[in-house]
Amino acid sequence: MKRKIVLIFTFLILLSTACTFDVPCDSLELVDAIHKANKNSVDDTLELAPGCTYELTWIEDMSNGNNGLPAIVSNMTINGNGATIKRVENADHFRILQIGAKSTVTINDLTIQNGYADGAGPTDYEDKGGGILNRGILKANSVVITGNYAGYVGGLYNTNSAEITKSTISHNNADSLTNGIFNGANGVMEITHSTISENGLITYGDAIWNNGTLNVVNSTISDNQGVGIENDQTDPDNGVVTLSSVTFSGNGSALNSVTETIVIQNTLFGPQQNAACSPYTAVFSIGTSMDTDGSCNITTVTPNSLKLGPLADNGGPTKTHALGQGSAAIDAAAGSCLINDQRGVHRPQGADCDVGAFEFEGPFIKEESEQKICKFTASINLFCRLGPGMSAYPETDTFTPGQEGEVFGISPDGNFVQVMGANNAMPCYVPFEEKFGLVEGDCENLPVLEPPPTPVPTRPPDDGGQDDEPVQGCTVLQTDGSLKCVSPCPAGVGPGDPCTMP
Repeated sequence: MKRKIVLIFTFLILLSTACTFDVPCDSLELVDAIHKANKNSVDDTLELAPGCTYELTWIEDMSNGNNGLPAIVSNMTINGNGATIKRVENADHFRILQIGAKSTVTINDLTIQNGYADGAGPTDYEDKGGGILNRGILKANSVVITGNYAGYVGGLYNTNSAEITKSTISHNNADSLTNGIFNGANGVMEITHSTISENGLITYGDAIWNNGTLNVVNSTISDNQGVGIENDQTDPDNGVVTLSSVTFSGNGSALNSVTETIVIQNTLFGPQQNAACSPYTAVFSIGTSMDTDGSCNITTVTPNSLKLGPLADNGGPTKTHALGQGSAAIDAAAGSCLINDQRGVHRPQGADCDVGAFEFEGPFIKEESEQKICKFTASINLFCRLGPGMSAYPETDTFTPGQEGEVFGISPDGNFVQVMGANNAMPCYVPFEEKFGLVEGDCENLPVLEPPPTPVPTRPPDDGGQDDEPVQGCTVLQTDGSLKCVSPCPAGVGPGDPCTMP
């Protein structure tokens, strides 16, 4: 009797022991491994063949629509090891994978491709989630969901819990609703270090449609045909969106939320096809967030000052938009910032963190104009003249207190400096005296400039039609502020202010 009890106990231990299934590069073996893992009441692991493409050619499961793989109804980890699971072209229409409501599934380093969910049936899921239909708990790490299609939601349809990390959701399409990701009213979704890009290029639709709770961190939403995030809550407790260090670029627009305020922190809205934020969208900004069109009511910068690169492989697991040297987003973040960027680069690299998902690594080189500029700042209202004289040259520009201009050089006598005019951007001269304005910056070794010739007008011809010789005089400032040529030169008017009689 004792021996029988021991044997039964040993058998129960064996039944409860998790299994690891090494799956050869064969779609039949993959289907069989999932069936076996489903029968266990414990967590199992599927190790896929490195770099293999598992081609699915028929419908294996018909629960909640057609599926190319068995619906996963147990807890499971699928280690893709760089493999791809794809529906073969011209095969029957079916999604790739379905996760049951009571299952926790972790997927690592795997591509889900070319699923096609367009059926009709009693459960309302048949045409949703061409890549993955998740009704349980999904943890996707380094997963690519691409090229999938559905009646509603081409890529990932989530009704429960989804954590998406270091993943790419791209080139998915749908007949309506959204192309990339849908997060249902009871859904809780967190997207980190990931890129949602180029969805809806065939059929118009949004990249992410949210009815639940959505948190996006250190991620890029780029070049999607529709809205980057459409927040469409169905009751007051739903439709919650928070964005931290996210970069939007090239979407139809970035955000649309009819009633709920979207919370953003140090988030970057580069140029979109239309306005970044729709007229209905309200955002609450923490730290410093930027847009290029003023539609989000945050800090606005010009597209040129942002110097945002194209979506590209800039290192790390997913594509990003790099910041160029001198970008307005560099060192511009405020408040607390994340410890690294989307690629895993430590923050901050400069004096402060950068706005958006990308942290500029340097070198931090000052612009040439910042390195060698000498600057004049006016202290009073001041004429800026064609040459270095208080009255000998006509005024070509003016300065008001506080206006600035770059200094180009100094007159031979050291009494005037040539500056960039404050209004017409033409070089002109101002007195080199502190009461008129301050000259500061890198002003050593200013070049000595040869002054332009003094204007020499002539009198109009007399009644005889003969030109008279110019009569020398001096330009004198009148009490009404006008200038008048006086001959002979009055006492106190020194050489250097010659003129001719009009």
